[in-house]
Amino acid sequence: MNKYFKFAISLFATGIIVYLLFRKIDISTLVKLSREGFVALGFSTFLFFLIKMVNTFRYSKLYNLKAGIKLFSLLSYSNLMLNIFPFRTGEISYIRGFKKYFNIRYSEGLNKLVLLRFIDYLVIYIIFLISSICVYNNVEERILELVSLFFVISLVFFFGFIYFITSKKVSFNFKSKKINNILKTIRIGIKDIRKIPMNVGYVIVSLSFLYWILRLISGYVVLRFLGLNIPFSYLTFVSLLLLLIGILPIRSFLGFGIFEGGWAYFLIPLGYQYDLILPLVLQYHLILLIPSIIFGAFGFFILRIISKLSDKP
Repeated sequence: MNKYFKFAISLFATGIIVYLLFRKIDISTLVKLSREGFVALGFSTFLFFLIKMVNTFRYSKLYNLKAGIKLFSLLSYSNLMLNIFPFRTGEISYIRGFKKYFNIRYSEGLNKLVLLRFIDYLVIYIIFLISSICVYNNVEERILELVSLFFVISLVFFFGFIYFITSKKVSFNFKSKKINNILKTIRIGIKDIRKIPMNVGYVIVSLSFLYWILRLISGYVVLRFLGLNIPFSYLTFVSLLLLLIGILPIRSFLGFGIFEGGWAYFLIPLGYQYDLILPLVLQYHLILLIPSIIFGAFGFFILRIISKLSDKP
């Protein structure tokens, strides 16, 4: 499927979802950013920088690269591409970037990226399940029980899938060569974890936990600035739930619509009114998103400068 067609589908889906969500909301309430909102934006930008630094160290350990401005810029730019393009096609920018700026073969870049995503999903699942237990004990909502149960079952299937594709007894003989190649790539990427020295593996996993916890703390503090005082466990539950939903191939542009609708849906049981909470959730989304755009643009321009300097004789 052509990437521009995918992008058009994403924009169309976003437009429909946003219209359905905000059609009864006063437009004037959507564009107001309070003084607290600007302070939250400043804090979010600063913490986003720290998060990107942690991410840079993660990739430097995994790819055995120097944790410098070039790697930081590539990861910032690729993160923006991952947010913009649907169907996870933004992941391609990582692989191309490692080849172009660090001369890492496409196959090696892809295999190690698969390995890091595998670690990420395990960390996310662990934190999500812990938050599910806390939320289950403190919030009496049937839907929360069902969501938690669904993801516990899905985690079991996930491990079953990993066991299936990494088993030596299993060979991939599907009619589609594309499916066979994808499964083989996942198998190689996950098996590469055995090649990582134990001390390096501990560092990567520890940095991954720190990376995701910092992201959750950033969201929690921003919500407090906006006047939404919800338990950290509840924020973790909703944030990671929406993140796991975002893994699905079809997603809206920059998460608009899905993010607002998901947060509004889970905040209403806490006593918030739909027409009052939706504008605040939109502000929350923008405050989290703007730093990604700023650092993504910064990374793009730095990489352009590096390319021009390397092209000079």
